[in-house]
Amino acid sequence: MMDNKDELTFELQKALAEKEIMDKVNVRVRRKTSLVLLFISFMSLILVTFAWFTISTLANVEKLDMTIGTAPDLRISTENHGSNFKQYVKTVTGAMIDKELTDRFNTTMKDQILDPVTSSNGRAFKSRSGRDMERNKNTFLEFDLYLISTKDLTVHLTNDADNENRIKGTQVSTKETGDKADIVKAVRFSFTNEEGRTIIYEPNKGSAVAGQTTFDLSRPMTYSDANKVCDLKKLTPQKVTVRVWFEGEDPECVNKIQESTMEAILTFGGEADAG
Repeated sequence: MMDNKDELTFELQKALAEKEIMDKVNVRVRRKTSLVLLFISFMSLILVTFAWFTISTLANVEKLDMTIGTAPDLRISTENHGSNFKQYVKTVTGAMIDKELTDRFNTTMKDQILDPVTSSNGRAFKSRSGRDMERNKNTFLEFDLYLISTKDLTVHLTNDADNENRIKGTQVSTKETGDKADIVKAVRFSFTNEEGRTIIYEPNKGSAVAGQTTFDLSRPMTYSDANKVCDLKKLTPQKVTVRVWFEGEDPECVNKIQESTMEAILTFGGEADAG
């Protein structure tokens, strides 16, 4: 327990740090106050749950694959090939995503050392100080996918496994150990279809973030509106925008997960195959 002097010192440091953030001080001053912010975060971790990184961030997505699971009539691509079903594939690899990121944004997944951001809707993102953030600038990953089917189909993010084709369903993992392994608890994925509907996938879902509606995947898989990505019409491709970020308001998004990497396999399936 802090004595009166320590408590006064802590409150004074906290007030000074908050004032500097609100006044939007220049970069040089922010660097001087980073140790103060770091001190506050450690103190706050003792007293209350406190999210957001407070020093230079080093967390990224090392590998990200997209696969088609138990829907034989469904295909995917990072390019729009129109109704030419044969041009679409069962698996979009990290290399394919990197090509799209390179062509459109001159970056790759490994280049994106992500700072924590926050979003209530999975489309618009802000920094801790409330500043609007741009995609693929060490903030959040964003890229487009195109889904197509040979019949009308409702597409879901799925945890269903396809043992015959060695597809294990959606998985978010890390090679980290100890506290760093909690990186998989702070990540979010959002999917926005052409109708503008967005869903947010939260692996290892824990305490809710205020204003944010998310879902996790169960096994056995239950198909629902919460995990529905889009409705497809026969041989009519639909664009789905995917975003990946580390949620600054998540209780696990603290300094312990820095210098961490994670991998993800996101699997899509058709509602007709849920039964």
